[in-house]
Amino acid sequence: MKEMKDEQLFSERQAAEFFGWSVFTMREIRKRGEIKCLVFNNKTVRYTLKQLKNYKEAHLVAGSSANQKAYSQINISKKEGGNNA
Repeated sequence: MKEMKDEQLFSERQAAEFFGWSVFTMREIRKRGEIKCLVFNNKTVRYTLKQLKNYKEAHLVAGSSANQKAYSQINISKKEGGNNA
Protein backbone atom coordinates (compact mmCIF):
# COMPACT_ATOMS: atom_id res chain seq x y z
CA MET A 1 0.00 0.00 0.00
CA LYS A 2 1.27 3.46 -0.92
CA GLU A 3 2.29 5.60 2.04
CA MET A 4 0.54 8.97 2.20
CA LYS A 5 2.46 12.07 3.18
CA ASP A 6 0.90 14.96 5.11
CA GLU A 7 1.57 17.28 2.15
CA GLN A 8 -0.34 15.09 -0.32
CA LEU A 9 -3.23 17.03 -1.92
CA PHE A 10 -6.82 15.81 -2.11
CA SER A 11 -9.69 17.15 -4.21
CA GLU A 12 -12.98 18.05 -2.55
CA ARG A 13 -14.44 14.72 -3.68
CA GLN A 14 -11.48 12.78 -2.26
CA ALA A 15 -11.70 14.72 1.01
CA ALA A 16 -15.41 13.92 1.25
CA GLU A 17 -14.64 10.23 0.71
CA PHE A 18 -11.98 10.42 3.44
CA PHE A 19 -14.72 11.39 5.92
CA GLY A 20 -17.50 9.31 4.36
CA TRP A 21 -19.48 12.45 3.50
CA SER A 22 -21.10 13.83 0.38
CA VAL A 23 -19.28 16.51 -1.60
CA PHE A 24 -22.09 18.90 -0.62
CA THR A 25 -21.35 18.35 3.09
CA MET A 26 -17.63 18.84 2.51
CA ARG A 27 -18.30 22.15 0.73
CA GLU A 28 -20.60 23.39 3.49
CA ILE A 29 -18.01 22.65 6.15
CA ARG A 30 -15.36 24.45 4.09
CA LYS A 31 -17.60 27.46 3.41
CA ARG A 32 -18.29 27.83 7.14
CA GLY A 33 -14.53 27.94 7.73
CA GLU A 34 -14.52 24.78 9.87
CA ILE A 35 -11.73 23.14 7.88
CA LYS A 36 -8.64 24.69 6.36
CA CYS A 37 -7.94 24.23 2.68
CA LEU A 38 -5.80 25.51 -0.17
CA VAL A 39 -7.37 27.46 -3.04
CA PHE A 40 -5.59 27.82 -6.36
CA ASN A 41 -6.59 30.32 -9.06
CA ASN A 42 -9.59 31.42 -6.97
CA LYS A 43 -11.48 28.19 -7.72
CA THR A 44 -9.51 24.96 -7.36
CA VAL A 45 -9.88 23.65 -3.79
CA ARG A 46 -7.42 21.15 -2.35
CA TYR A 47 -6.85 19.73 1.12
CA THR A 48 -3.62 18.35 2.53
CA LEU A 49 -3.73 15.07 4.42
CA LYS A 50 -2.56 17.01 7.48
CA GLN A 51 -5.57 19.37 7.22
CA LEU A 52 -7.95 16.41 6.96
CA LYS A 53 -6.33 14.64 9.92
CA ASN A 54 -6.39 17.82 12.02
CA TYR A 55 -10.10 18.31 11.37
CA LYS A 56 -10.84 14.68 12.14
CA GLU A 57 -8.91 14.79 15.42
CA ALA A 58 -10.53 18.07 16.48
CA HIS A 59 -14.04 16.76 15.79
CA LEU A 60 -13.64 13.16 16.86
CA VAL A 61 -16.69 11.82 18.70
CA ALA A 62 -16.70 8.51 20.55
CA GLY A 63 -18.42 5.79 18.53
CA SER A 64 -18.24 4.27 15.11
CA SER A 65 -17.46 6.15 11.91
CA ALA A 66 -21.12 5.74 10.93
CA ASN A 67 -22.12 7.52 14.15
CA GLN A 68 -19.58 10.26 13.42
CA LYS A 69 -21.04 10.76 9.94
CA ALA A 70 -24.61 10.90 11.25
CA TYR A 71 -23.60 13.29 14.05
CA SER A 72 -21.90 15.64 11.59
CA GLN A 73 -24.87 15.66 9.22
CA ILE A 74 -27.33 16.31 12.06
CA ASN A 75 -25.28 19.29 13.21
CA ILE A 76 -25.23 20.68 9.66
CA SER A 77 -29.02 20.31 9.34
CA LYS A 78 -29.60 22.03 12.68
CA LYS A 79 -27.43 24.98 11.68
CA GLU A 80 -29.34 25.25 8.39
CA GLY A 81 -32.68 25.19 10.24
CA GLY A 82 -33.58 21.64 9.26
CA ASN A 83 -35.86 19.45 11.36
CA ASN A 84 -34.24 16.23 12.57
CA ALA A 85 -36.50 15.05 15.35
